[in-house]
Amino acid sequence: MARGIKKIEWTRKGKVITRGSVANEKAIIHADQFVYFKIAEWHDGTNEEDKKRNILWHFQTHTPRESILKIYKKAEDAYSITLPKKLCGPFAYYLQASLPTLDYSRSAGLVISGWCEPRIVSSSWATETKGKDVRLSHQFSYGHPVYLHLDTEGLNGYNNIIIEVYRRVKGGNKAADDQQIKVYTQIPVINGEIDIILTDTISWKKTNEV
Repeated sequence: MARGIKKIEWTRKGKVITRGSVANEKAIIHADQFVYFKIAEWHDGTNEEDKKRNILWHFQTHTPRESILKIYKKAEDAYSITLPKKLCGPFAYYLQASLPTLDYSRSAGLVISGWCEPRIVSSSWATETKGKDVRLSHQFSYGHPVYLHLDTEGLNGYNNIIIEVYRRVKGGNKAADDQQIKVYTQIPVINGEIDIILTDTISWKKTNEV
C-alpha cells in the first residue's frame, strides 16, 4: 500500500487565476504576492508517525526539471510562492512535496506559472551584451553590430516575440510616417529579458543611400 503525500493544493490564500488553472495539476498565480499551498491528501498506507514528520517542499523549473529551492516544513504548515512580474509568462515551474524518506508521488506535484499584464519596461542599445545604453552618446553605423537588451514583464518563456525596426522619416511627426526596414522573428524571452545581437545592420541601409 502506498505511503506518503498523495496530493497538494492551493489553500485559497493568495490570488490564483481560475482561467487556465487546473485543480490538482496547474496553478496560474498573480505576480508580486504570496500564494499558499498545503498537503491535501495522504496515501492510505501513511501512518500517523509519518504525518508528523517534516515535509520536503521542492520548487523547480518544469522543463527541464532543475532545482531552485528546497525547504523543510512541518506537515501542517503551508508553503508559499511568489513570482515577480519579470518571471511571469508561459514559462512554467514545478512544486512538489514529499516525505524525505519516501519516493516522491507524481500526484503530489503542481505546475506553477505567473501572470501579469505583458509589456516592455525598458530597452537599451549597447556595444556589448548587457552593456550601457549608448543611444544618446554613440553613433551607430550601418554594418556595426547592435546589442539590444529589453526588460519585460509577463512575457517570460515566450519564444516568438517579433521585433520591428523603423526608420524615422525626415520631416515626419507621427509614428505612421516611419518606414519599416527590418523584422526579426522567433525571439525568445529568457528570465524576463531579451538579449540579441543585430549583426546585419548593413541591410537596414536603403539602396539609394550613399
